[in-house]
Amino acid sequence: FFLFTFSPFCSSQIIAATNFNMSSDPKDAASTTASKADDAQDAGRAAWLAASMELLEQEKKFSKERARLAEQRRKLPAYAISKEYIFEAAESNAQVPFRKLFGDNNQLIVYHFMFDESWEKACQSCSFFVDGFDAVLPHLKPRASMVAVAHATAGKLKSLAEWKKWSNMPLYSSHNSSFNFDFQVSFAAEQPDKTYNFNRTWPYGKHAPGISVFQLREDGKIYHTYSTFAAGLAEFQTVFSLLDITPEGRKEKGGNSHNMFWLKHKEEY
Repeated sequence: FFLFTFSPFCSSQIIAATNFNMSSDPKDAASTTASKADDAQDAGRAAWLAASMELLEQEKKFSKERARLAEQRRKLPAYAISKEYIFEAAESNAQVPFRKLFGDNNQLIVYHFMFDESWEKACQSCSFFVDGFDAVLPHLKPRASMVAVAHATAGKLKSLAEWKKWSNMPLYSSHNSSFNFDFQVSFAAEQPDKTYNFNRTWPYGKHAPGISVFQLREDGKIYHTYSTFAAGLAEFQTVFSLLDITPEGRKEKGGNSHNMFWLKHKEEY
């Protein structure tokens, strides 16, 4: 189950701090401590090379399995979207129909961004993801469009983009539509069962993160092809992958070192 680290702006909704379970290490803190003692010894290059060659075979298997899983994602059945959603562009305040979010592409990736009109700051973890997406968007744009959609108003999102210096990622408000609620990433205050992440529940406030993919097909209809939530988002975070190849990893096990405890808005390091 995917939990998330909420920064202080979320604490008005959630009394106890929670965290997304994005840990890549299945071992407990005791085994991690024991491995550090072994790591301190000089094993010699021959031992390092032998172990690296053995690990390489596991990495090859993982790569092939990952490619197989990606193919399964692409083969998922899709369904047509019946509603005509209208969004408000953060940059211009313009009213934008859903199909216009595709731009010149027939594929659209939507990041469901946690940001409420009442919050002083946007979700630090969602900002962490969009920091990365904003940087790689020029490479993605020739083949697929990507936007971030939040329930906060367009003016709030514009201020966020200026603070973050995001220059590539388009931000849109769904404040005046049911988009967030229909895709189960926002919840009404009176909603008792906050269904999220394929029939699980979300007990941590009225907004949740995710990614959804859409395709504009030749029949003129928009189809929903894929969504992932919670721990599924870790697949798209380069910082996690880079930390995972270091000797100390993410250091999220043991004591108070809960998952993503180290994360801040980039302006606050």
